[in-house]
Amino acid sequence: KKSIKEFCIRSNNVIFFQNRGSQNQRVERIINLSCFIGEEMSFSLEKKRTIKRIAQLSKFDLETNMVQEFPELQGVMGENYAIKKNETTKVSRGIREHYYPRHSMDSFPKDIEAVIVSIADKLDFLLVAFSLGKKPTGAADPFGLRRMAQGVIQLVLGLNLHLDLNVLLSKGIFFLDKQQDLIYDRKKLKIELNEFFIRRQRWYLQQKGFRYDLIDAVLK
Repeated sequence: KKSIKEFCIRSNNVIFFQNRGSQNQRVERIINLSCFIGEEMSFSLEKKRTIKRIAQLSKFDLETNMVQEFPELQGVMGENYAIKKNETTKVSRGIREHYYPRHSMDSFPKDIEAVIVSIADKLDFLLVAFSLGKKPTGAADPFGLRRMAQGVIQLVLGLNLHLDLNVLLSKGIFFLDKQQDLIYDRKKLKIELNEFFIRRQRWYLQQKGFRYDLIDAVLK
């Protein structure tokens, strides 16, 4: 009975991370980073429009009663509601699949547009968490940051995407700075995340059966 826009507006009042703005501000960053990646990959205007729409609607269902009662339905309900509101198949499917891959054995998003939003979503979450000092320690990883970084590595390497992680991290930090006046060490943040991604890349290559000495030689 309600419009998607109404749920998007509600997210203005939902805190994403303390001291890092609202859920709506997070979606704004995901849109900007997704569109930037689309430009970097020289996508067609149609593809870039689809990427932007998936990013715009990627989190609206988090404000619905259904997902608030059953959090495991995030994305699933977004797809269903989007279909009922006459969004395109790619956009509706992208709302669900931008969470993929959720673990090392999970599927990839079916459409490249959803892949781009998935990468942007995960990178933004990692940037915000690391900027707050919420890095995984030992076995403790309450926010699933290793899994998110692994998802980015799986998509970029698994789909052979020509993306420069240094450029994406710099752009993600730029969008965070542009939106909010924050106090944190940008250089340290980028170094820490680069090292974090290298460790996840090492694990990914080990799972693919590459020799340890080859992995070390290449990653250096």
